Amino acid sequence: MSKRIFRKNSPFLLALIGLIITGVLCLIPTGYEDARIYRDAERVRAEVISVDNSAVRSSGLIKSGEQNCVILVKKEFSRAEKSKP
Repeated sequence: MSKRIFRKNSPFLLALIGLIITGVLCLIPTGYEDARIYRDAERVRAEVISVDNSAVRSSGLIKSGEQNCVILVKKEFSRAEKSKP
């Protein structure tokens, strides 16, 4: 029975190899876990007022370019307010 499952060109074997490779790739660190660009950033609630997509180019499923937007910050938080008891 096991000879049939693991024979050459078996779809089960191909799926098993794909799952193993996917598992290994999920465990490899990407380097963005502690992204320095967002380390000192403050999180606030905001509302998007308008969006300008004139510089966005679409080529099939992929879109690239710049997207400018105008936002309204709902409430500001500062580190001093967060640290108060």
